[in-house]
Amino acid sequence: MTTVTYPRGMPLTEAVLDHVAIAVDDVDAAVSHWLGRGAVPVGGGEAPAFRSEQVRLGNGAKLELIGRTTGEPSFIDGYLERFGPGRVHHVTIKVGTSLAQAIEELDAEGIQTVDRNESYPHWHEAFVRPSVVGGMIVQIAWASGTDADFAERSGRPAPQSPDPAAPHLLALQMTHVDPPAARALWSAVGATVTDDGNGGFEAQWSASPMVVRVALGERSGPVGLVVPGLAPGERTDVAPVLLGV
Repeated sequence: MTTVTYPRGMPLTEAVLDHVAIAVDDVDAAVSHWLGRGAVPVGGGEAPAFRSEQVRLGNGAKLELIGRTTGEPSFIDGYLERFGPGRVHHVTIKVGTSLAQAIEELDAEGIQTVDRNESYPHWHEAFVRPSVVGGMIVQIAWASGTDADFAERSGRPAPQSPDPAAPHLLALQMTHVDPPAARALWSAVGATVTDDGNGGFEAQWSASPMVVRVALGERSGPVGLVVPGLAPGERTDVAPVLLGV
């Protein structure tokens, strides 16, 4: 069957899929897993509710590894208890406009955001609920600078280019009970959406090295990450996603 590309209605201005985040039991072990395979550190930090570190893989795609802190129990504890380690928690869409304008554009498309936060001068964010996305969070974010700028502000070394031979993160694989509804969401957050001919579609951003693939399924949610060439036993495109744990 011939694929069909669906034009974007009113997408977010200069939006790009920045990274995909996975919840893990041990952030340090997860980071070591990927650095040992040629990925490079990008940045991270610790908030009251969680700790995160980002790594860049061979094709330039970024993977965020989020886990517990030593502080009070948080959403990560409940998430890991419910799903176990290695499951995709969210993807982050960065916008080239202000967060306020991005929210206005999404509202015009009938997509509501929650937990808006503009208290940090260099990072503003809001979220599209899992019930809207289909079993996963989409974070909408505006950043005042590049990854190198954030690293400099936090006193970390500037991110380096990854080893091209490092694993390539090609896609996030999802299923959805209503792909046409999901198609509208991904189009609204800036993707060009292409029908795969089997009832699903692929969402792609011109400046992102990875895509989101959505297939028709009996339930909605992330299935796994497509990362070719991992060692035997490292599951990639089926649940559970045991990456870096």
